Amino acid sequence: ILKTVNIYPQDKIVTFNIRDIAFHGFNSDNYRNSDVKIIEPAIEILAKLNYKVLRMGKKVLNPLSINHKNIIDYANSLIKSELLDLFFISKCQFHIDTGSGLGAVAAMFRRPTIFINFPEIHYVTIHPTDLFIPKHFWSIEEKRMLSFREIVKIKAHYFSDDTHFKKAKIELVDNTPNEIS
Repeated sequence: ILKTVNIYPQDKIVTFNIRDIAFHGFNSDNYRNSDVKIIEPAIEILAKLNYKVLRMGKKVLNPLSINHKNIIDYANSLIKSELLDLFFISKCQFHIDTGSGLGAVAAMFRRPTIFINFPEIHYVTIHPTDLFIPKHFWSIEEKRMLSFREIVKIKAHYFSDDTHFKKAKIELVDNTPNEIS
């Protein structure tokens, strides 16, 4: 099965999951969604370093726009299964995630995780080998990014619904591909 997607036992694997609107559709937790394009420069770098980079996810909106032999859009593949999801994450060198159940699976297998574009600052569980880049919090009224201190002061790090951000006049801004790479 693995050979059908160009994966062999000696390969170094990196898995990633970018939660998008396909997962739950339009609802009150859209603030958690991201566009897969934000990670494409980073996964291209990993592919050039000879990692096999697998896109994970139960449902995804768009296919990857990169064509590289080491980048596998496993989320859109015919071999996708929950058992293989577990297998790939258990074997990965590290996992990249925007805050989903697959991030918890990586933690369960003690795989280092890089959390990107993560909006729920209070919720992230960081292990010693993990890295974390939260989304930016833009104050619509002040027309500027808020500092961590300001986010905590107004308790925006606890917001867990689109309506909370709208009421506080905060817009979440995705990390740039440059920040991620």
